[in-house]
Amino acid sequence: MSFDWGDYLALAKELAGESNEAKLRSAISRAYYSIFCKARNYLHGKIPLTGKSIDHKLVSEAFKAKDDDKLKRVGVNLERLRIDRNKADYEDDFPNIVAQTEMDLLIAQESYEVIETL
Repeated sequence: MSFDWGDYLALAKELAGESNEAKLRSAISRAYYSIFCKARNYLHGKIPLTGKSIDHKLVSEAFKAKDDDKLKRVGVNLERLRIDRNKADYEDDFPNIVAQTEMDLLIAQESYEVIETL
């Protein structure tokens, strides 16, 4: 049975419900990976993937190259979420983390719903 990446999005929402910085950072990270993995799995067999970190760029670029505006937006959202995920995972300071977490969860939910319809 394969993992349901929507469970990461649900976990992100749960973590974001608390005002603990570690949980907010984890929420941002889980939100990104829920979308990235869902998008990657959709593209499996459609584009060459490497199993390496370059896949993050390949997946977002593949969506941005689509003709449909909603799919292009998924690609843009992936880029934005990845920037925030990197900040959450690696930077010592994350100004406005509460607001950013809320925004990232909205973006992730929107993107997940688009990918679900494919």
